[in-house]
Amino acid sequence: MIEGYTDNPVGELAKNDEGKLCITSVTLKPEVILAEQSIAHKKSLVELHHQAHEACFLARSVNFEINITLNE
Repeated sequence: MIEGYTDNPVGELAKNDEGKLCITSVTLKPEVILAEQSIAHKKSLVELHHQAHEACFLARSVNFEINITLNE
């Protein structure tokens, strides 16, 4: 069970082929707080986050790269 989630995303801007500024990538830096009875193993947390990212409609809706950096 997830008790808390915060993120400190960083976006990068660059000019596109038309010379207009656009977001070219976003790096997410999630911090997840799990309940004591939840899986606390880091490999499990990385896999769970990967599964959530694969199912994320926002990630599928944007036309720029999304990176994820997990605190280990």
